[in-house]
Amino acid sequence: MLSCLVVLLSTATVSFAQLAIGAKAGINLATINDYIIFTDANGEEVDDRLFIGLSFGAVAEVGLTKNFYLQPEISYTQKGIGWDDNNLSNVNIRTTQRFDYLDVLALAKYKFTGEKIGGYVVAGPQLGYLIDGKTIYDGSFQDEPIDDVQDVDVSIDVFNRWEFSVAVGGGLVVPLSSQLEPFLDIRYTHGLTDFWDPGIVNDPNTTNRGVSITVGALFSLAKE
Repeated sequence: MLSCLVVLLSTATVSFAQLAIGAKAGINLATINDYIIFTDANGEEVDDRLFIGLSFGAVAEVGLTKNFYLQPEISYTQKGIGWDDNNLSNVNIRTTQRFDYLDVLALAKYKFTGEKIGGYVVAGPQLGYLIDGKTIYDGSFQDEPIDDVQDVDVSIDVFNRWEFSVAVGGGLVVPLSSQLEPFLDIRYTHGLTDFWDPGIVNDPNTTNRGVSITVGALFSLAKE
């Protein structure tokens, strides 16, 4: 036990010399798989569409070896889905349901460098918590404009507020100096837990999925 503690402390000391912190922001292209069967005012099924939301947060990078890193993150991410009801001549309603999550990630990262540009791949688990929701209506009904936002009560039992996902992706890095490293990140996230509370709604195929595109920068805390 003592020897393990010594190894951990030694690793932490070495890793601190390779510690970087930063931030990122961008968009999340999301959907909710098998959410509901969408029907229009005529009772016919309509197709769902991608939801475009925001994603931003804080990032850290801890060096383990020359190329391998641990990348913890915490982020605010908008997820959701949308659909359009426009099969009738006097109905044109665009509905969007947005769900806001606080996500915590622990990613394994492999970096490769070039002369002026580098890259990386990441993969790891993500734990999310549903904090808020909105239903947004836009369009017209019988020639009357519709522009309305309604709160979704995410505290009711029908929602499974905790979400476990896996994230995989990669990005490009353009080092501006030994301490400042801007990056472009593209990542796919696949939910593994039910969007609904399984004790209320038995549909294990309803999961969040999304592709995020973000830009950010890491600042190295290592001394020159």
